[in-house]
Amino acid sequence: VQARKSNGELKYFDLTQVKGMTVRTLNAARMNDMLRLVQMRNGAIEARNIFTYDYAFLMSLLTDNESSVLGAAYQINDKFDDPQKSKVVERTARNAFKDGRTFWKAFEENEYKTRGLPKELIKPKQTRTLIKQHSITLDEQRELSTLISKEVREERRTETRRKNGVKSRKEYEENRKAASDEKLEKLRELLNENPKLSQRKAALILGCSAATINAL
Repeated sequence: VQARKSNGELKYFDLTQVKGMTVRTLNAARMNDMLRLVQMRNGAIEARNIFTYDYAFLMSLLTDNESSVLGAAYQINDKFDDPQKSKVVERTARNAFKDGRTFWKAFEENEYKTRGLPKELIKPKQTRTLIKQHSITLDEQRELSTLISKEVREERRTETRRKNGVKSRKEYEENRKAASDEKLEKLRELLNENPKLSQRKAALILGCSAATINAL
């Protein structure tokens, strides 16, 4: 993938995979989620400055053009119901750009791995941190793509499994118990008709193993 720098030169970015998503694709998706969150809340964002910093930081991981990061910060600020002053937005965005590009440079030099990076280095926030800082509710998370908790992720995994015809653990256990109860009832009927019937013969009639008959 290539991006055009401000001087017109093309710079090629490495698209390192992170759990099925590239680093840049993940950050772009997070930005979209943050934008979606502002829309859902009709611009009512409490921690506006932190929100702006996080948004600009993510943008700085997508481009090394500071003007683009500033522009993104101004755009998100304009969507707040109570926009911040331009000087505040600019200062916040510049700080985020500096921190973001410092991280990305170290990330590149470390072969796109976070392990081994300096502890004092400001790194992208974890999903759970963003959820907590911006008080993203479960209902809101269900409308987002990446800023989701384990609970919402499990909900989606379960829904996908159901669509693919895979039964849940509870359904599996219920079906298993029903099948076992059915075999037990048939075994009782066989023993009532022939009390001296051996386990081996009962197993042959019911189409199961002797061990299964013994377990019943």
